[in-house]
Amino acid sequence: MPDSDPTPDAARQSERAAETRPLVTIVVPSYQQARFLSAAIDSVLAQSFRDFELLLVDDGSTDGSQAIINGYNDPRIRLLQNPENIGIAATRNRGIEAAQGEYLAFLDSDDRALPERLAHQVAYLDAHPDFAAVGSWIRWIDDAGATRGKTKRKAADPDQIAAERLF
Repeated sequence: MPDSDPTPDAARQSERAAETRPLVTIVVPSYQQARFLSAAIDSVLAQSFRDFELLLVDDGSTDGSQAIINGYNDPRIRLLQNPENIGIAATRNRGIEAAQGEYLAFLDSDDRALPERLAHQVAYLDAHPDFAAVGSWIRWIDDAGATRGKTKRKAADPDQIAAERLF
């Protein structure tokens, strides 16, 4: 994605501003992640790209996660609550079904997104309508958010990605 402009087309943004539906839904499934949840939410709210909804799907947590989410006063945040723990796959699927955005983005509740993540990904997808998905590299951090020095580099070439999907 380095060749793409991180700012989506201005005409597209003004066209989208008239709509009530967000361009991107970030789905965050969560179970018993209260200690990491604020950092994950804050990283989404700090995105330079602003046309999104943050859909948090709590999977029956009993650790105060809902109170943390409800403590935010941002109209882009929505909370869905499972009455009991149903597992991450079903919880993520529930978020996908409830998403209102044209694009879906995913974030685990103990992760953080860099501030330009959505801007780069939306710009790339807008410029390449034949692509259905994008991803990113992963940098490991400790519980305090300090980089642990390890980066997991994912394939960037479409042919290499297709080959790796076999494994």
